Amino acid sequence: MLDAEKGEGRGLAKRYGVSSYPTFQLVNAEGATISRWIGYDKAEVMENVDAGVADPTPIEARRARFERKARSADALALGRYHRALMDYARAGDFLRQAQELAEDPAVDHRYEIFETQVLGYRSNSVPLDAVREAADAVVAHERRAPEHVVRVAAHMTQMGRAADDPDLMDAYLKAAMEVTENTDDDWLQSARGELEIEHALFVLDDAARGVALRKKMMPEGWQDDAEQLNNFAWWCAENGVNLEEAAALAEKAIELAENRRTKANVLDTMAEIRHAQGDHA
Repeated sequence: MLDAEKGEGRGLAKRYGVSSYPTFQLVNAEGATISRWIGYDKAEVMENVDAGVADPTPIEARRARFERKARSADALALGRYHRALMDYARAGDFLRQAQELAEDPAVDHRYEIFETQVLGYRSNSVPLDAVREAADAVVAHERRAPEHVVRVAAHMTQMGRAADDPDLMDAYLKAAMEVTENTDDDWLQSARGELEIEHALFVLDDAARGVALRKKMMPEGWQDDAEQLNNFAWWCAENGVNLEEAAALAEKAIELAENRRTKANVLDTMAEIRHAQGDHA
């Protein structure tokens, strides 16, 4: 492990074109790249290391081999390599080929394809239609993982909000509600609650329902806790709903605040609320 921003790490970062962190670069004894990926996910690190040890073919030799005979494993390695280079359009092409060439029906790279398309869309290198196509592939898959459907819904909701386009999120929110309906998984239950709020606010355009659902998710005793009152008031300001009550709750939070840091945070929230209400003075 090297710090790419200090000492000899700077030279290696320049040599391998590293510009985002953490970047993992698996190389052979000659320094040729075998694989490259970004992120701290333990399972992904182990999968890539194991794959590199099992087949230590340098990436350019792997590319030539793929051109001679297309194989799923080579397409996957090339896709992840280009994703780590932030070349999302080419990464998506290789990952789709990895999925199409896979002989094992249990192999599923659909969510990885979707994530790559989202990154490409945010960097203006992948069109929105490609993101929707990848999202649809995740949601329609018969062995879809509930976690993946929920994450797709969260991404598409974020994009729909940015574009002020409820149609961009509607189908994916409904799919997420469907796969989490009877879940006993704590993370999925929490995620479902957040998505229910998004659905109420931006698809149903029902602010009252959204606020009620948000209150339901607040921890016990939140109305007597300055930080939790601030969290709720900030959520109202951020979404432009329930501003009158939010201002009253922020006032209460200022009174309850036990230190200057908390009070300053609440005052910042109050400023946002007043601005949203048009009271700029």
